[in-house]
Amino acid sequence: MVSILSALAFMMAFGAIWFTSEILKRVQHQNDIFLNAHVKSMKHTVTRSANALRDMEKRLIALEKQVDGFNRGVEALATIRRDISSPRVTVADMERFIPSSQADTESDVA
Repeated sequence: MVSILSALAFMMAFGAIWFTSEILKRVQHQNDIFLNAHVKSMKHTVTRSANALRDMEKRLIALEKQVDGFNRGVEALATIRRDISSPRVTVADMERFIPSSQADTESDVA
């Protein structure tokens, strides 16, 4: 009698384990469906964000190039302003200039 009861208890235990595993499979399948749908929407959002970041990076590089060009233009303008504001040779200075002849410069060198 004890062996029959122990065999019956053993069968019930295995039945309970089998029943629990089947329920877990069904619940896991439902969770997988839910998670896959949720992960797809998150993946779509991450992809959109990555594309937006890539586009912003391209625009930032183009903007940096424009700023570099602007800075070069500002430097050139400052150089031009400095050249304009530097003292110029006046007409009086030109009248006082007496060019030397080629013969004078050759005799000075020798």
